[in-house]
Amino acid sequence: MGLRLRSSSFFTIFVNSNHPFFLNLDMNSIEATIKQLRQELNMHNHNYYVLNQPTISDMEFDMMMHRLEALEKEHPEFADPLSPTQRVGSDISKGFVQVKHER
Repeated sequence: MGLRLRSSSFFTIFVNSNHPFFLNLDMNSIEATIKQLRQELNMHNHNYYVLNQPTISDMEFDMMMHRLEALEKEHPEFADPLSPTQRVGSDISKGFVQVKHER
């Protein structure tokens, strides 16, 4: 059936491309949804890591990320190396002081 279990320390989510959450999307809608999710996730990453002012919960962020991952896997033709699913880490807040470590 294509059902996968995804888990984190806070919740468990089932990601299934046949789930109603993903049905009834034409290719233009799928591409638009992927672009919207990327834009929103980038904004939330900026709010969290740079501004230190998250606007959504970790669970909401994870659910959006899981949806984007599933759509990108199902539709590799919309792959983008700048997608939040392809990034490791994020920008660091300017409020941190850099410290030079002794060797």
